[in-house]
Amino acid sequence: MQDREQADFFARNALTRMTVLGIPPTPENFLVWYGYFSARPPSLKKAVDLLIAGGRPADTVLTEEIYRRFFAQGVETAEVDRKSTRLNSSHVALSR
Repeated sequence: MQDREQADFFARNALTRMTVLGIPPTPENFLVWYGYFSARPPSLKKAVDLLIAGGRPADTVLTEEIYRRFFAQGVETAEVDRKSTRLNSSHVALSR
């Protein structure tokens, strides 16, 4: 678990990096760069470093790619779960 100082440090670094790179401070972009500075998950930092070392610019396109790779599946799964719950609720209501 991170303490307040660590969390502030990671957040400041994430926002500063996004500002320097011209990346909009959206929640998704922030999640990527906070993850980068906190090394959570560790493979995220490694992936970003490898892509940049390979010549990829650290820009919005790279950030979106990393977001999809590391976080989008959970978002998509949550959306499917919400829709499934809504459909089940509608089905129950209709069958009464």
